[in-house]
Amino acid sequence: MLDDTLALHETWGVYLASAGDFPSVMGLRPEDLGELFVVVTYGLVLFPPLFLAYFRSTPKVRSHAHLFFIFFGLLLFCGVFLDILHMMVLDYTVLRASVSILEDAGEIVSLSLMVAFAFVLLDNEDGGLVLPFLPWQKKAMARSEVEPPKVLV
Repeated sequence: MLDDTLALHETWGVYLASAGDFPSVMGLRPEDLGELFVVVTYGLVLFPPLFLAYFRSTPKVRSHAHLFFIFFGLLLFCGVFLDILHMMVLDYTVLRASVSILEDAGEIVSLSLMVAFAFVLLDNEDGGLVLPFLPWQKKAMARSEVEPPKVLV
């Protein structure tokens, strides 16, 4: 959110494109490739601690993290793939507007789902949420000797 608000990846993408020799590829400008490079760098910095925390956590925490990963995957799809597609269709007015709406709406929905799920987890007095329709939670609960918390769906 902060990156979108301050246009950090756009600013650094333009800087990298002007400092380096980025080519135009598949309808993408050098600035777009610079932005993509910045986003990949974000991932290289942020993902290792997240994966380390995931693998050191309990099975219950991991089962909750799976839903966050799905929402985060949706965010990445909208924020990276649709953003690149948006840059590729700048010359087509209707398509550009449609992709732009999908990109922004997808980012908003995915972040809203992450925040809502976090509040549901915090609100449950048993310290966790069981969504029985998710297959990985069924497996996690089957391995656990603890009585499952009540379903809040």
